[in-house]
Amino acid sequence: MLALNPGETFAGCRIVDICGHGGFGTVYLAENAVGRRIAVKIVNAVDQEAELQGIRLYMENAPDSPYLLPILHVGIERGELYYLMDAADPIDPASPVYLADTLGRRLKLRGRLTPDEALKIAHKLALAVEALHRAQLIHRDIKPDNVIFVNGEPQLSDPGLLRPAECSATLAGTLGFLPPEVLSGAQERNGMAGDLYALGKVFYCMFTGENPGHYPYLPRDLGASTCRKLLPILLKVCSDNPRKRFADITEFRRALPEKLPGPGPLERLGEKIRMWKLMHSTMYHTIIAAALALLLLGAWGAWQFHRFRREQAELQASLRRETAELTAHLNEGGAWLELQLERVLGIPEAQALLRTSRKLPQDPAAALEHCRRIRSELRQAALACAETAKRAPDMLKRSGYIRELLGSPLGGFLTKAERRKLAQELRDDEMGHPSAKSQWTPRPGRTYSPNSSRIFEFAYIPPGDFISPRTRKRCRIDYPMWVGTTEMSGLQFSQILKYTPAGNHAPDSPVTRIVFNDLMHACRQAKEFFELIGTPLPRGYVVRPLSEEEWEYCALSGMRDGIRTAAPGGANRFGLFNIYDGVREIVLTDDRKCAGAYVVRGGVDGSSPEKALAARDEIAFYQSFMPNTGARLAIAPGDDRLFEREFRSSEICHFTIGGIHYEFFGQLSANIPIEDAAELCTLLGGRLAVLDNEAVLARLRRTASPVFRYPVLSGAIFRDGAWRWQSSGEALKDPPRPPGKDESLMMENGRFRLHQLKSALGFVCEWNENEWRRRSARGSSGAIPRTTANNVHIRAVFEIAGTRYVLIRTPVLYPHLARRFAELLGGRLAEPESPELRREIAAAMGKHAAHPAFVGGIWKYGAYQWLGSGHPIRGPLPLAGIIADNARSLAAPAIMNGDLCAAQMTTQFLVEFPARSASRR
Repeated sequence: MLALNPGETFAGCRIVDICGHGGFGTVYLAENAVGRRIAVKIVNAVDQEAELQGIRLYMENAPDSPYLLPILHVGIERGELYYLMDAADPIDPASPVYLADTLGRRLKLRGRLTPDEALKIAHKLALAVEALHRAQLIHRDIKPDNVIFVNGEPQLSDPGLLRPAECSATLAGTLGFLPPEVLSGAQERNGMAGDLYALGKVFYCMFTGENPGHYPYLPRDLGASTCRKLLPILLKVCSDNPRKRFADITEFRRALPEKLPGPGPLERLGEKIRMWKLMHSTMYHTIIAAALALLLLGAWGAWQFHRFRREQAELQASLRRETAELTAHLNEGGAWLELQLERVLGIPEAQALLRTSRKLPQDPAAALEHCRRIRSELRQAALACAETAKRAPDMLKRSGYIRELLGSPLGGFLTKAERRKLAQELRDDEMGHPSAKSQWTPRPGRTYSPNSSRIFEFAYIPPGDFISPRTRKRCRIDYPMWVGTTEMSGLQFSQILKYTPAGNHAPDSPVTRIVFNDLMHACRQAKEFFELIGTPLPRGYVVRPLSEEEWEYCALSGMRDGIRTAAPGGANRFGLFNIYDGVREIVLTDDRKCAGAYVVRGGVDGSSPEKALAARDEIAFYQSFMPNTGARLAIAPGDDRLFEREFRSSEICHFTIGGIHYEFFGQLSANIPIEDAAELCTLLGGRLAVLDNEAVLARLRRTASPVFRYPVLSGAIFRDGAWRWQSSGEALKDPPRPPGKDESLMMENGRFRLHQLKSALGFVCEWNENEWRRRSARGSSGAIPRTTANNVHIRAVFEIAGTRYVLIRTPVLYPHLARRFAELLGGRLAEPESPELRREIAAAMGKHAAHPAFVGGIWKYGAYQWLGSGHPIRGPLPLAGIIADNARSLAAPAIMNGDLCAAQMTTQFLVEFPARSASRR
């Protein structure tokens, strides 16, 4: 995705500021050639064609409406799809920072709008939607953030999801504004009725200031006359039953009143009385209690005194019993019960109910009734949760939801008869599932082993709510899954892939020293292995590592009140052993700084459970020397695309600040001297970076691979009595002390440190714009300089069948750096697929053919293949060159003496540039 900075020019417009990011693109504020402020949206959707289709339909068919945002121009610039629109008004004209005036931002800043203002905007938006529907178009993403104000008037924007009304488009929209029948799967398309439902939810947000998920809650301070006028319209347009809604947008618009009546005299009087009762509640209850006491005293007299005492005693006993039971349930449920209620009732209602449950009235009878009412409300919430669970279309989810309820604090408020009935319905439902006929199939609620050997054992994990111990956010696992009771052992790994990673000798111990790609290969093969020895996994499920949220949920083993830990050496409530206090476990997550890293959780020995659960680290994908890092397999939702998406072949940390391009190159081998790093930068058309800019260092700390935490070259040398940047000769702004003997200035996680090191694990290169544009043409044009450094130079340049080849000598490199260097030179690592071509290349390399040189292949799914064509590389490739660890997944194909071999680290690589003729072998 192209990222623009203020001051840059894009599509003839000068970028002024960034307006915001979205799921389908980034919007910038810009000025065109005549100084008019406009908005530029650069589309970053995976399916740009779908976005372009919506824009094209909008421009060709949308009517000319004052409340529809016009598209001024559509085009492609720098390979990116963009379009121009009118810029929204600033939310604060006096502010130097531009913030677009959108309905969503108004609601966040001001809360709810006045009823009259909300009604006027609703009328205008209804006219905009009516114009689209009249043209047989549907918007599919009506929400407050897509309503902007231009010259003070609301305009409906963001037409990228627009489709024809008759189109069977994929599901699109925003949660909270999608009709319930679309979310439940009862209706596949989100058509004109969906636009009307979403517009009703927008009207609700304007009228109440609440989130759409709180519908139909109304704030208590809304005027009664206004509610009487608008509430029937809201209840109808946002009804859960599609048949009870308005027939079309025209009927809804006509139902909206032109103006709202003011409150009448009776309403104002009633409001005064209600406010007096609220402000003098103690006096009100005191008067009522005193009147009742006097009435009872006069009616019954002294002869009832003994009976009164007996009744009071019975009442107190009942109150103590009811209070003790309710308190026990609430204390046992703790945060778990609170999360359940928030999901079933909504956050405001759940919090209000829990607050009410903690405040008993002083009167014993009222307190007893209060306890019973709270229990009744909690029981009704449990029944509602059970009904929702039974409506789930998928049997696995139905079973998981019901088992979650029966084992949860909320389920404890059901009566015994209701629990027995629910459990019987669950058994009947599960008996009709195909898995009930096989002992070796993952079955709901049962531990799963694929065969009688029980080498693999997976515990059943029901859905559930929890609070992340790392982010403290509310989370939910909304599906059942099966999780390995222990980390994957060496025996399990060898059963799947027929070999054990180097350094793992005990078959019953967790497998460690495992690289990420080997783990994904094992997961990919595990599903086929289980199907071979047993029966298929449930549809839509694969074998994979746990996601980060799944790992936290399993480590917490559900949540009652705080963290529930297992006894030493024992299993937690889910039947899982050592999930956070054993080896560190690899997890899947999108929350990582660098694309070339993977995340591990737990594994902090001797620490408190809280610290162990929050422990998290990122590791370079090509690192295999971690004796305390393994993984835990899970049978969970996913598809085969997961393995391709998670496969790691390289890492790129490239960014631009102030017109200068920066890139970090790192590897887990401290063998790059500063002189070689400078020559490598020269080879790539740049120079060692000047790192006096705190913004550059902050960006590196935030996005560079985990190698950046260790000593890497700073690019500074001590010369003429001062620390200077080698590339520019300029003095450092804040230099350290002079170096001692054999000391060099290194960086650790972006901080300068003096170390007694001759070489480091990486360096940062920089290019100005001209250098960056020219560097990709240098290799193909023959402009690569023949450097004179011992460790970096061009060893050979030759042509075969119109293709130019360049053999480059470097310090010891990993394959991912060789691949990236070739890309930056405008070519790629050579892919000599035929033996004849390899023999010609060996002859052209001369004496250098005796040393392995990286070529363009990778180790993927247990075999080597060519990176460009994807063709497999036949035959075994012996390991050659510098071998750091006996792991083929760390190696890449190389050429040596005209034959292919595998190398983990080498000192040369072969680049090829585009052929100048059609003949290529």
